[in-house]
Formats: sequence, structure tokens, C-alpha cells
Amino acid sequence: MICLDPSISFILIKPDALNNKEIYTDLFKEISNKKLNILEEKNVHINEKQIECLWPYTKTDSICKHLIRRYLCKDTSRLLLVSSDGDSILKTTSIKTKIRDLYAKSPFMNCIHTPSSMEELKKDYDVLFGDKKSLASSENKTIVIPSARLDNLTCEQEERCAICLEKMMMLTSFKEYYSALNVMGERYILNLVDDDVHDAKYTASIILECFEDISIEHAYYIAFGTNYLSEFVLHATNNSKKATKVISMFANHGMKVRDRNDL
Repeated sequence: MICLDPSISFILIKPDALNNKEIYTDLFKEISNKKLNILEEKNVHINEKQIECLWPYTKTDSICKHLIRRYLCKDTSRLLLVSSDGDSILKTTSIKTKIRDLYAKSPFMNCIHTPSSMEELKKDYDVLFGDKKSLASSENKTIVIPSARLDNLTCEQEERCAICLEKMMMLTSFKEYYSALNVMGERYILNLVDDDVHDAKYTASIILECFEDISIEHAYYIAFGTNYLSEFVLHATNNSKKATKVISMFANHGMKVRDRNDL
């Protein structure tokens, strides 16, 4: 029986890292450099119930659930239980940050998952190493707001949105998209700033409310880009009243929008 304390952690190697020799090699170099000992190692197939327990927001965000399910459920992942003389949670978090900075292609295709706290270690350990038949759903603490365009989608429509989003994120990275917009001629280039509070569905819902002509896929793309880069381009215009209105509308929902040209 493993006694869970900060000397214990785990690394879930996701399919994109497991199937890439360069990422896999660099990951194990980092594990060695951090002097982590592998206590247990096994292949796993993540199922939908585990997805909801590991990432509770997917219980209310079906599009994100479809994306994660397409990424994790169809291929094998590898699970490492590790220990060290020091703080293993801190060490595995450091490894996760480095590997993702080098190789992550999107907020979902991001190579590895590790716990960031003792609370998360205990929760995720039960999900990944415990009895899968008795999984208890984690509480979803995210803020949920009604959205006519998101809440009335059929399962088929959600799947199509997920497929489209997946293609968008693979074709153009967030950094490439963001950099390309530096050459736009509009006077006001408005960036949405990540606040570490609102999840992707909340952000996408506000975007859809403010811009009626935007697609659901594009709204989610902006939401993911904001989270991924800390801020992301939301809207560009030459109309000062329009810019002021957008900034005000998002502020009313507790979100910050700033004019990139004011820097």
C-alpha cells in the first residue's frame, strides 16, 4: 500500500509523447536528472469516466470532453508512479512544464499530465491506480452560465465542433496565429487576458454572446489560445466605440480585454 506524501508523484505519458521517440527520450532524461525513482510502470487506456474525474469541467463542457476523448481514449498512454528523497510533486510539475514548453501542440495535445498539489495527487491517484468500477465523480467547481448556442447542441454537433477544433489547432499554432495578427492595419487590436478563473466554456459563451457572427469553433479557439498564451487576440477594429463596447461587455462578465496597441 502506497503512503501518499510529497515524496510520491506520477507521470501520465499521453499518446503524443508515448509515440514520439524524441519526446519520450527527453522525458526520461528529465526523470533521471530529477533523481526520480520509478516504483510502478504500466500501459493504460483512459476511459470517459476517468476523464470526468481527472478534469471535472468536462462534465459541463461536452466539446472539451469530446476533444480529450478523441485524444486519450483511442490510444494507449503510459503511467509512471515515481518517488524521490525530495518533493516529487514539485519535480514532476517542473518536468511537465519543460516538456510542454518544448513539445505541446495544443492545450490538449500536451504530452504529459502530473499532479500539481497533494490534493490533486490523492484525487488522481484514486482515478488512475484505484478501482475503476468504483470511481467517484469529482465536484465540478467551475462557473457555468447558460448559453443558447452551446447548451442546445446535439452529440453529433459537439463531435463535429471537436473535430473542427482539432484540425484548427493542428494546422495553425496559437503562437503563429497570434504573431500573424501583428501586421493587421486596424487601430484597435483587442486581446483577451487569461485570469485563471474562467474555463473554456465560460469564455466561449461570452465570446458568442458578444459576437453573434462568430462560429462556436472560433470562440473555443480564442478561449484555448487565451489560456495557452495568457492572452490572445479577440477582435480588431478601427471603430473606437466598438472597441470600448467590447472591453465593457467583457468587463461586465469579470473578464479583462486590453488594446494591444496601447503598450
